[in-house]
This record gives sequence, structure tokens and C-alpha cells, in this order.
Amino acid sequence: MRFVSLILFPIALIGIFFISNKIDPQHSLEYTIYAFLSGAAIWFGKNFFASKAEQGKLQAQVDSIKTSNSKLENELSDSQKENIRLKEEIVKYNHRESLLNKYEFIPKYGIYKHRTKDEYVCHKCLLKDSLISPLSEQNGYWNCSICKNTYHNPDYHYPEQNQVM
Repeated sequence: MRFVSLILFPIALIGIFFISNKIDPQHSLEYTIYAFLSGAAIWFGKNFFASKAEQGKLQAQVDSIKTSNSKLENELSDSQKENIRLKEEIVKYNHRESLLNKYEFIPKYGIYKHRTKDEYVCHKCLLKDSLISPLSEQNGYWNCSICKNTYHNPDYHYPEQNQVM
């Protein structure tokens, strides 16, 4: 389209020049051809330049829409990431809740005891990481092998030592 306009526009100018210099009834066919070519060239020229301006406006609109679309995709992506994170938290919470239902907190000791077994577990590991860490008892203390937390057993009776006299 651009090539055609670039060729026809100068031809139209030449045609206008000839028409203005030769208005002779004997050359009416030439006049008609030149008039047609000049009109066509002007029409193509207007459409070419007008379409370029419209293309510029349309391109600006397309760029604006692409920018908006990109922002929306980023927001959607962030929302999807947040959704996945929240679903993982729900699963973690439900898992922790099901674990806590199996254990009973004993405030006197600060630890959890299994409801049906004689098993004590670390309070910190159970609540923070949803881990079941059985406690080992040594000399009046319960020790966690995972977080190395220590709990005192106030009910522990130290063995009596025989005093030598």
C-alpha cells in the first residue's frame, strides 16, 4: 500500500501540472486519465497518511492494553502464589490439629502426653513444627533429642544416698 501511494502521489502532481497547462478539448482523453490518476493518487495519499496516524493511535492503545494485561497477569500470579501458600498453611494447621487431638497438655510439666499411651512428647516440637519427638527421662528431667529442650519433672524423687560415717 505504501509503495503504491509513493508512486501515485508524484504522478498526480505531474498530472495536475499538465492539466493546469493543457486545458484543451482535443486532449480530453489525456485530461480524463490525468484527472483520474491525480484523484487516485490523492485518495491513496490521504488514506496512507491517515492510516499511519490511526495505526499510531491503535498501536498506543495496543501497548496500553498489553501493559494492563501484564499487570493483571502479575496480580493473578501473586494471588495464585498466595492461594497456594494459604492452602499449605491449612494443611499444616489441620495436621497439627489432628496431632494435638491425640495428645493432652500437662501444664504442671509443660509437656504433652499421649492420650492412650504412656508417652511424653516435646511441647515446642509438637506446636512449632508438628513433630512428635518422644522425650527421654534422665535424673528428673525430660530431654528432647530434636530441639534439645529440657523439661523439669517436679515429681521426680532423687535416689537416697547412703551416707558413710
